[in-house]
Amino acid sequence: MKRPMMSVTKKYAVGLFIAVLSISTGFADEADDLKRIDVAWADYIVELASSGELIRQQEFSNSVINRFEGYRAVMAIASVGYANLLFTDRDTPEYLPDFGPLVNYCAPAPSYKYGMFHLDPNGVYRVRGYRGDAELIDFQQQAGWYGENEGANQIVTKVNITFDKIDTGVDEGGYYEFTLSNKKQPGHWWKLEDQANALFIREFFVDFNTRPRSATFHIDRIDAPSKKSTAVTDVDDAVFRLNALKRAQNYLNLCLRMGNSFPEGDNKVREERYDQGGGQIDQRYFQARYNVDKDEALIVEWPVPEQCRFWSFALYNDYWQVLNYGNRQVHLNSAMVDLDSNGIATMVISHQDPGVQNWIDVDGHNTGIFLGRAKICGKASIPTMRKVKYNDLERVLPAGMKKVTGEERLKQLAVRREHYLHRYSR
Repeated sequence: MKRPMMSVTKKYAVGLFIAVLSISTGFADEADDLKRIDVAWADYIVELASSGELIRQQEFSNSVINRFEGYRAVMAIASVGYANLLFTDRDTPEYLPDFGPLVNYCAPAPSYKYGMFHLDPNGVYRVRGYRGDAELIDFQQQAGWYGENEGANQIVTKVNITFDKIDTGVDEGGYYEFTLSNKKQPGHWWKLEDQANALFIREFFVDFNTRPRSATFHIDRIDAPSKKSTAVTDVDDAVFRLNALKRAQNYLNLCLRMGNSFPEGDNKVREERYDQGGGQIDQRYFQARYNVDKDEALIVEWPVPEQCRFWSFALYNDYWQVLNYGNRQVHLNSAMVDLDSNGIATMVISHQDPGVQNWIDVDGHNTGIFLGRAKICGKASIPTMRKVKYNDLERVLPAGMKKVTGEERLKQLAVRREHYLHRYSR
C-alpha cells in the first residue's frame, strides 16, 4: 500500500521540532526545565508553519501580491505576539506600539495611532505624559490579551472613555498626571476595572492637513518595590509565555481567513460587534468584502448621523491588513468627505481616480475588505454598496460632487504623507 504523503507544513514542522530537540539534548539531558522550554518553543514553530500553510489554502491567495501579503500578515501576528507576550512586565510596564503601518494585523484604522500597556489588575500605577495634538484620545481597559486565555473569549473590553472625561489633571501646557488603580487614590484618579489587565490607547487623527505631535504615555507602578531583575527566570512563566505565543498565533489566524468570512457574498455591507475581541464598546463597525475590476467602480452611500463624534471608511487586503494609507488615498474620514445637501456621504471605490473628492483607492487590490467605523454616533443605518461600470460614473453620481484635478490630488497625497510622517515621528 502506498503511504500517504506528508503535508508541506508537517514536513517543515517535524523537521524543525527534531532540530530544536536535537540541539537541546546536548546540554539539557539532566535539565528538565530547559527541555520544557525547548518543547514549548518547538510547539510554537509548528504553529507558525501551520499559519503559512493556511495562507496557501486560501482561495484568494492566487497571485504574487496576495501570497506575499499573506506571509507578511503571518509575521505581523508573530511580531505582536512577541511584543505583548514575551517582552511584557506588568511591574515595569512599557508603551508598546500596537496596530498600524508596521504592526499591520486585524484591521488597524488609518485615523488612529495605537498603543498598549499590560498591567496587574491589583496594581497602583502613576500615568503621566503630554496630551499631544490628536482630536480625540480613547482609553480602553480590557481583560486579557490574545493567547493569555484558552477558548474563544480572548479579550473582553471593560470600558472605553475619552481622555477629556477622565480626571487627568491636564495643565495649560498639555501635560497630565493621574493614578490608575482599583481603589480610590488621593488626587487625580481613574478606576481600574475588575480584572482589567491591559490599557489600550487610541489617538484619533482626523484632519490630515496638520503636522501633529503625538501624545506621550508613561506608566510607573508605585505600590510595589522595584525588582532586582526584570528578567524572566521562572520556568513556569517562560513556558506559559511561549504557550501563549502559540495560542495567540492560532487564534489570530482568524484575520488570515477574513476574505473567506462573507457567506452573503461580495459587495454587501453588514454590521459587526467587536467589543468581545478588543474593539470599542461605543463604536459601530460596518464591513464588506469588496470585489471590483479595473473597468468597474463601487459606489458607497451612507447617511451621516446628525450627532457623531467620528467616522471613517478604509480598505484592507483579504488578510485584514490596512492598505498603504500614508501614501495612497485608501481611506476617508469625517474631516475628508464632502457631504451632499442631504448629509449623505457618497464615496467611490475604484482602481482609477475618478476626479472626485470622495474617492477611495484600491491600491491594486481587486478584492479586499471594506471597513467602516462610527464612534459615539446616534442612530446610524448600514451603508449601501453597488457596482457600476467605471465609464458610467459621471452619469450615476449625484450632481454637485466636489471635483479634484490631477494636480490637486498630488497635493492632497503630499499633505497626507507629511501628516503620516509627523504622526509616527519619522
